[in-house]
Amino acid sequence: MQVVFHIGANTTEADRLLRALGRNAEALRQDGFCIPDPAHYRKQLQEAVAGPAGEGGTGQVPPVQVRDRLLAETPGGPAARRMILCNPAFLAWNRWVLARGVFYPRAASKVAALGQVFPGDGIELFLGLRNPATFVPAIWRLSDMSWDELTRGYDPLAAKWSDVVARIREGAPGARICVWCNEDLIFIWGTLLRRMAGVAAERPMLGDHDLLAGVVSPEGLQRFLSHRAAHPGDSEGQIRALIGDVLSRHVLPDAVEEEVDAPGWDAPLVKAITRAYDADVARIARMPGVEFIAP
Repeated sequence: MQVVFHIGANTTEADRLLRALGRNAEALRQDGFCIPDPAHYRKQLQEAVAGPAGEGGTGQVPPVQVRDRLLAETPGGPAARRMILCNPAFLAWNRWVLARGVFYPRAASKVAALGQVFPGDGIELFLGLRNPATFVPAIWRLSDMSWDELTRGYDPLAAKWSDVVARIREGAPGARICVWCNEDLIFIWGTLLRRMAGVAAERPMLGDHDLLAGVVSPEGLQRFLSHRAAHPGDSEGQIRALIGDVLSRHVLPDAVEEEVDAPGWDAPLVKAITRAYDADVARIARMPGVEFIAP
């Protein structure tokens, strides 16, 4: 069986992707795919991969038992050839994202433990990245920590997503790794849905335009849908160009703008963080063994 696992990062629309995939659950089930209810596995899986001193986990759940329960409790599970899981906080809960001053220091051990839960299964790991200039403040707002507590030991120009990806590769050398930037998600939403589902690029999917619908006017969405209906053979590149055109003409006010609210971070530092992030993403796109979805 192939196990597809969206492991984060936190605050990168992971659950929204899962909901869109869930709208296609019945159709996908007919092709041997299953999408378990997160309530049936998130807590159990976290405990199965956490050691005794893990981040709130007990480590007491027998790993293989998690797999067996999932297959037994999910419609189509016993016959599934592809299972799609999602936990945006799998690598760390919000308060632990910046432990030791780096992003996800326990990423290697977390993904390595998945092999004990799914022995003999093929594993695909999906990871959305986010500009640290907005990622760290977003984590702070969701955590129960002060800014100083969260960022103690953190150098905003030194912590790299490429280090996280390298730790994931170290912990799961046999897994397929797929990475993208959250800032590009509106352009690659449909591509990512199909890539996670493991279906052909031309296959119709419910929820294909959910993200675009939330940021453009009704007129803009109708223009997009009318064009797609009239040009069903458009390539992914043509669809992305159309999305860009619709956004430029019909985006809702403030719909795609993110305000940086970080104590002590001024505009020059935010620009420097963004430049470092762009360079780091370019580095990740060149990493062997990593599939990078670009817009």
